[in-house]
Parts: sequence; structure tokens; C-alpha cells
Amino acid sequence: MATKKTASKKTAPKKPAPRKPAPKKAASKNATPRNEEPRRATTKEATPEKVLSRAEASAGDQASHGRLTSPVDRAALGNPSSCEAALDRLGAWIVDALAEADDTQARAVIATAISSFYDIREALGEPRQEYAGHFFMVDGVGFEASRPVPWTSLRARVGAARLDALTALFLEVERTVR
Repeated sequence: MATKKTASKKTAPKKPAPRKPAPKKAASKNATPRNEEPRRATTKEATPEKVLSRAEASAGDQASHGRLTSPVDRAALGNPSSCEAALDRLGAWIVDALAEADDTQARAVIATAISSFYDIREALGEPRQEYAGHFFMVDGVGFEASRPVPWTSLRARVGAARLDALTALFLEVERTVR
């Protein structure tokens, strides 16, 4: 018996589906098209000078060569009671200053607070560079008296998430203050 061959139909090869264009990446804030001049800062943007002036205003102090002025008068630190009073002022100052500060301002406030804390310790013959984190974040104990812990007071004003960010900034800045 002879088999009947049927012609097989050849189909045209399928064309690949058209590719979808890749999603465009979001342009950075300072990105410019190739033929344009670089973007200039507008008056609403922060400059280092504006950032420091806002930090100073929130802290109630004036700048001194790009730094915040300490809330602690070193000349008045002569005995334990004056140092305890300075710690009270310092604890209240850092809470008020950090409550409204952005990260740049917060770094300046934290550096000033840590340096002021070291000045107070030094005035009573204690070594610098010790216990700043403990004082501000753990127990608020000075030399003879305790007070509300600044970080506890700050948490009530800024919330847990912001406090976590400020804690990370504190630990970062603390390593640089002498």
C-alpha cells in the first residue's frame, strides 16, 4: 500500500514581539539636559549659611565662625552646682534645637552639645571624650544630680523614627568631637 504524502504547510516564522522600552530612570534633582547650563540654586534651596542660621534660630544662639555658640558659659563652670545647672541647660537646649532640625542642622547642634558636655566635665577635672552618649541618651546623670534624659524628652517631640535617625547622627558625630 502506498502512503499518500500530504504536503506540509510551511508557516512563516513568527516575528518576535516588539520590545517595550525600558522605564526611564528618574532624573536627579541636579541633572541637566546635555545642552543646558548646570542648574543654579534657587532662593528656596538651602545653602550652608542658611542651614546654620536656621539651626541657630531654633537653638536661640548665634553663629561663631560657622559653628553654633555653646549654650554653656565656660567661665561660669567653677563648682559642681554650676556644672549641674549647665547640664540642665544643655539637656533642654539640645531637645529644643533638635526638635525642628534637619540632618545638617542636627549635626551642628549635636557637635556643639557634645563639645559643651566635654567642657563641663573638664571644668570639674574629669577627662573629656567620655559619657556624652550616656548622658544624652541613657540616664541624664551629671556629677551629683539626675535630670530628665534628653533623648526621652526628644522622643516625645519627634517620634521614634526621627529619634532613631538622630541617634545614628549622634553616634556618627560623637566620634569626631574632641
